Amino acid sequence: MTATLGLPGIHVPVPPRVVGDESDSDDQHTPGWLLDLVDVLWPGGIDTDPAWSPRSRVKARLTYDGSCAEQDGLSQPWRGMVWLNGPYSDLAPWSARMADHVACDREGLMLCNVSTSVAWFRRVRPGQQFGCRAVAFFDRRIAFIKDGVERRGNDREQMMLWWGPAKRLRAFRRVFGRVAWIAT
Repeated sequence: MTATLGLPGIHVPVPPRVVGDESDSDDQHTPGWLLDLVDVLWPGGIDTDPAWSPRSRVKARLTYDGSCAEQDGLSQPWRGMVWLNGPYSDLAPWSARMADHVACDREGLMLCNVSTSVAWFRRVRPGQQFGCRAVAFFDRRIAFIKDGVERRGNDREQMMLWWGPAKRLRAFRRVFGRVAWIAT
């Protein structure tokens, strides 16, 4: 058996699952309550999910699952509102691609672990040339979905990075301020 583990075009053998083994942490999905908030922020829906999985609850018009070159979310075009819950094992190229995509006042949301000391975050944090406009630090740890089941016991905190035009900052604050502290 092989899996993409959210990495574009890369297939690796999947060893037998060991209870408590978190080595497959790149293949976990966003819970419904968080996607409901995205729907409120973007009532027209998500245009692109470049790190999508067939088991994901994300409904985007354009998805890439990393299964082959044509499905490589890092190299293929992104359009409109981009939702990214990318592979946490290597978010640097994904954050750079998001910063490039939103340079023309497009909107993008990137869900990731709170890792404010890593180089990729320092490049895209608010106030930087290619930085996001705001960061939502969630009030609770997110229980991600794996194989259709909510996984409790997450040992990391998450944040949502938002890129978008200044005129939409109020909407982002209103929606995500319900469940997170917002920094700009």
